Amino acid sequence: MTYEEFKFAIMDRLQADIKDPKTISIQPVTRNNGCRLDGLIIMEGGRNIAPTIYLDPFFEEYQSGTGFSVLYEKILSVYRQNRPACDINVRCFTDYEAAKDRIAFKLIHRQRNEELLKNIPFIPYLDLAIVFYCLIDFPNEPGNGTILIHNSHLDYWHISLQELFEHAQKNTPRMLHQSLRDIQDVITELASQLPSAGTIPKASFVRENNEPSMYILSNRENLYGAGCLLYQGLLARYARQMDSDFYILPSSVHEVILIPTSSKRDLQKMSEMVESVNSSALQPEEILSDHAYYYSREQDEILM
Repeated sequence: MTYEEFKFAIMDRLQADIKDPKTISIQPVTRNNGCRLDGLIIMEGGRNIAPTIYLDPFFEEYQSGTGFSVLYEKILSVYRQNRPACDINVRCFTDYEAAKDRIAFKLIHRQRNEELLKNIPFIPYLDLAIVFYCLIDFPNEPGNGTILIHNSHLDYWHISLQELFEHAQKNTPRMLHQSLRDIQDVITELASQLPSAGTIPKASFVRENNEPSMYILSNRENLYGAGCLLYQGLLARYARQMDSDFYILPSSVHEVILIPTSSKRDLQKMSEMVESVNSSALQPEEILSDHAYYYSREQDEILM
């Protein structure tokens, strides 16, 4: 079965299994770093919002030998778990007075997103770009959604890029609280959730030579958590606590790793580590950058 046949087969099954009224479509979606995926959208009962289910990874599973019926049931299950129980209030986005308190920022790579940046407001930052979105809450449901802000929205709202940034500076730390965790604690927590956790010796996670730890910086929702680097005064406070400058490893758009420079690690080696993780452990749209950065206490800024 070709990819086109796979998509049509999914559509046919869904048309038969989901009750009317409904609208089912597959639309191309450009995601971070220019990644283009096919998004399955199922709108039931006149709802004004629906989850987007990306079919490309399901077809990769099909090519690897997973049966079509198994994958179809997985897709149907993902939809049922994420379909909204009610509409969203579109006024929270179309009305600027309602939307302004929900505006947030995130960081993406500038060169990898050249096409996207032609259509959205952004502020250059190092080799990255600060871009903006509206955070949407789903009433009576866990989780939230995001709507990327385009240049057309600024025209519609009659606001400037500077006003947009000022609102995002105020809102993002309030809505998405920072979280700094010792990486050893995270590894131990993850290991304890494995079936064989009882056989893993605790000594496996003890630092060698009393080296300073590495810390994972994100927000509590782990949603575009690399943006915490922009929270005013945050890095200076952490540097005082560590009593050290630190290296910043961009592990994804959702989190970064802070390593005190007193660890005497080699910056070039850390950049190679970032490249290795990007190529082997991340989806292309999750990559933030392919090298490490340096935070200077003296200059209170991130350096390339």
